[in-house]
Amino acid sequence: MTSAVPKTYRERLKAIAQRAAYRAAQRSADFMAYTSEHMRRLYQQNAGGRLARRGVVVYPGINDATHELAERTRDPQAKDRNTILCVSVMARWKNCETLIRAVRRLRDENIPARLRLIGGWPDPVYRREIEIEIDRLGLKRHVTLEGHLSVQDLHAAYRSAGIYALLSKCESFGIPAIEAQAFGTAVVGSSTCAMPEIGGEGGIYVVPDDIDSTTSALNRLLTNDETWSLFAAKAIANARRFRWETCSQPLQQIFVLRDN
Repeated sequence: MTSAVPKTYRERLKAIAQRAAYRAAQRSADFMAYTSEHMRRLYQQNAGGRLARRGVVVYPGINDATHELAERTRDPQAKDRNTILCVSVMARWKNCETLIRAVRRLRDENIPARLRLIGGWPDPVYRREIEIEIDRLGLKRHVTLEGHLSVQDLHAAYRSAGIYALLSKCESFGIPAIEAQAFGTAVVGSSTCAMPEIGGEGGIYVVPDDIDSTTSALNRLLTNDETWSLFAAKAIANARRFRWETCSQPLQQIFVLRDN
């Protein structure tokens, strides 16, 4: 659906077939649900402006246990405010290199920023490129690649980090951003995908390849207590939108209308 995701020749052929299937679905479906307004726009563009006869955005929720744990355990005083957390499947379009370069600039400004990259690396070549870049920038002590964590350890990471950051060039939703927000973690995200829609007022959004803007956004949250507290509070409020009882309402309304 987007050129931001690099594709091999076979993947391009597969994507062509998938886009054709999506266009057919838009024409024939009685009802379609989209995970974000961003995705609905992509489907509409792909279908030449056509939308399904009935369609609705149905946001995924995060589970009630995560919300409840966050409510019980989040503590601004327990935050390591210099820690930036990125949780995702670290595909090439997740754009880790921009975050790493921003960390280098922050440290050059005597801001002791640290970056934790948590998640799998489906492309070992990309992982190796990132490791080389970390070494080149002299950040081996300050940027860690941690792979998959247990749910408990992941929640602990959300609880302790000052900032969640993801500068993905392609993102249909962004569940880790919402999970981090539930634990009172401010967000820096990409302005070119679904993240502004999902992260709402709990985040600052920048063009993903813009190292200057990324560094500036991180700097604001790392060095200004009032700014960080404002975005952390807005992050908590925004995360409450993603309880299942709220997220399921558009589907419930559709099914009620069908039954009537």
